[in-house]
Amino acid sequence: MIDVVGDLYQYLITQSSVTNLLDSYAGSPAIFAGSVPPDHEIGLPIIVIDYPSVQDRKHTSSTINREIQTGIRIYAQVSFTRAGAGFHDTLPLQQASEAIAEAMITAQIPVSGGKLRGAKITGPVNAPTESTSLAGRLIKLRWNIEEN
Repeated sequence: MIDVVGDLYQYLITQSSVTNLLDSYAGSPAIFAGSVPPDHEIGLPIIVIDYPSVQDRKHTSSTINREIQTGIRIYAQVSFTRAGAGFHDTLPLQQASEAIAEAMITAQIPVSGGKLRGAKITGPVNAPTESTSLAGRLIKLRWNIEEN
């Protein structure tokens, strides 16, 4: 079985260039699957790994390949501390988002149940939020995986 969310988590948790920029939760970097726990107050950047939105299987005579699409959302509290009136300071969010995108572009990620044959990474771009005190970014991933 291919576990994209688990594989992404295992990869990101080992990337100090990413985890050093994140908030913490229960003693670990704040990286979540699907949604943020209701008891977590977002301050520093956090990561939400989305469950796959597309899983397309393609069969050849000798292999089964999958195209899997998912996203990584990054959220952080915005502040006015270093910025002028009416300007949200999102520098910590931008730094974390860029570090994640860079880590994904250069990644050699082990994939459970298969082998990563190619990847396309887009973003970070703005991600919607339900709170004016939060800002978000989205990185989209498209993986081509050859199943074991």
